[in-house]
Order: sequence, then structure tokens, then C-alpha cells
Amino acid sequence: MGKEISRDVYKWKFRTSKLLLNPIDFLLLPEDEYFIITSREEIARDITEKWIKQYCPTAVELIMLDDDIPDMNAGEEEVRAWIIRMAESKAKVIKEKKIEIYIDDSPTLVKKLRELCPEAKIVLYGGRIR
Repeated sequence: MGKEISRDVYKWKFRTSKLLLNPIDFLLLPEDEYFIITSREEIARDITEKWIKQYCPTAVELIMLDDDIPDMNAGEEEVRAWIIRMAESKAKVIKEKKIEIYIDDSPTLVKKLRELCPEAKIVLYGGRIR
């Protein structure tokens, strides 16, 4: 029962999230593209796709890096291991897509991405703790 409630809260969080900044503001040329790269779990795909249609209808592609997000009771080691996996997965996409600017709201993830992707500008925006 606890895991089911946790998943419902997870879905609610993504359904009610607001856009922190408009990616369109960063596009200068008609050929500029932007991608949505998220570590949201697959169970949030439908909600995420609806969210993107509402807030980011011109996004080129949704890239979901399905990986079980640690729950609220996860220890520091588990969270760090997950952040490293996400950074490595996101770095792979950044390099494959030749993304020049990447924006994330996790300071720890941004720090790791800056190490992994020195050719890209990795920007912290938002306000998560980790």
C-alpha cells in the first residue's frame, strides 16, 4: 500500500508542476532545437507528455531516462549513486545530440555534468537541494 501511495504522490507532483523557465526564450535562430531530458520514471510518461504539450509544445523530443528514483527514505549513498547514473545517462544524450546548453535544477547533477560534458554549457536553474 505504501508504494502505491508513493507512486500516486509522484504522479500528482508531475501533474501539478509548473514551468520554471520558458526554453523558447533561449532559441535565437529558426533552426535551434530543444529537447526535454528527464529522469522521470516511465509511470510518469503520460503525465509528462501532457505537461510538455501544455508548456513546451515546440520541443523536438522527450527523452525519458527511466531509472527508479530513490524514495524519500533513501540513504545518502543510494541518492549519490542515482545522481551519478543520471549524470552519465544525461551526458550521453548531451553528447549524442550535440547539445550546447543544458539546464537542470539539481546542483549535484549540474556539478557532475560539468565534469562529464566540458564542451557544453551546463546551467543550474531552479532550486532543488540535491
